[in-house]
Amino acid sequence: MDTENLNIYVFTTKFVLKENSPILKVYHDSEGDWQFLGKETNLKEDDAMVVSLDEILKFDPSLQQLLNLPIDSMAYRVDQKSIWIFDK
Repeated sequence: MDTENLNIYVFTTKFVLKENSPILKVYHDSEGDWQFLGKETNLKEDDAMVVSLDEILKFDPSLQQLLNLPIDSMAYRVDQKSIWIFDK
């Protein structure tokens, strides 16, 4: 991914950005949008936040390894020290 694409918007949650919930699930959905989610379940629309890809990579540099995740795929891990597991 080139630096121009680092300015695209991605979705995450207030729990990730404001409460330091670790990112444990990453979706690159069928429309090409990215979602970076923590351990929280039953999320509501007002829990969502939009940031740039660059900002989320600065928040968690380990996400760099997921930039080639194909569209309509996901990756998850148990905790921040675990390896990413890839799923279609």
